Amino acid sequence: EYPSAPGAALGAYEAGDLSGKFGKLTSATWSATYEDATLSLFGAASVVGRSVVVHAPDGSRKACASLVLTSAAVVTTVAYFDSASDPDNFAVSGRVFFSQAADDAAGDVSILVDVGPASGADASAAHNWHVHVNALDVAADVAAGTLCASAGGHLNPTGVDVSAAEYPKVPGSAAHLYEVGDLASRLGTVDVDAAAGKVFFTDSG
Repeated sequence: EYPSAPGAALGAYEAGDLSGKFGKLTSATWSATYEDATLSLFGAASVVGRSVVVHAPDGSRKACASLVLTSAAVVTTVAYFDSASDPDNFAVSGRVFFSQAADDAAGDVSILVDVGPASGADASAAHNWHVHVNALDVAADVAAGTLCASAGGHLNPTGVDVSAAEYPKVPGSAAHLYEVGDLASRLGTVDVDAAAGKVFFTDSG
């Protein structure tokens, strides 16, 4: 049975149930320190890119704040999707953020997907998404009447054979079995739908 108060083993609570694990905020100002082995800044259950919500006694939401990486030792790169500046591009608007600790080249990469349909375009679902080897040459693509052709192929520095029968098509396999750039197979597809909100991934590959 789900514990109704602090004191049970931390694993008995929802990972995000801070008041259940540690008690409610009972005064106008509050300062306390807790240790929680069920929360992490890394891995699939990382809290980075999520949010903290403070509730009223009746359960309604009173305040909220996003959990973002704040260390100066974090490197972030951003893919901007702007169909207005690229008339030959797919009608997507938004950004995809990639962040990693600057001093840990083998560490997890936090990926925040914040995209939706551009003005006049319809929402759509279950899109594959990949990192490709080249920076875009939008002018060349438009002049040639092609769509993102200058991006080249998928990033695959380890030479994974994607044509092999055993190549994993869905998340759940060891990271090294996928192309580095095959985010869809490794992490899952994404929706181009502003109503769906932001989506956060942690990539160990």
